[in-house]
Amino acid sequence: MFGDVTSTPDALVGQASRTTLIYMKDAIESIDRQFETGYAKSHPELIATFMKTAAADFATAIFAQNMQRLAAAIETHSGHEFG
Repeated sequence: MFGDVTSTPDALVGQASRTTLIYMKDAIESIDRQFETGYAKSHPELIATFMKTAAADFATAIFAQNMQRLAAAIETHSGHEFG
């Protein structure tokens, strides 16, 4: 039911780096679109906050998804309904 993490530590480090670059690129593009071109580079604190928020949002979504799967598995095996 739950997927195992089968990647090697080296692969996971590479994935983390690529994800970070995606968040940074999205941050710069979004901030510049909201304000003006070059604004993000002049305000690196906005880039950092954007990246932290994106990472936290993703982690929260994955956690919630796994909690839903866990609740479904418990319901299946116990006969008790949650929520």
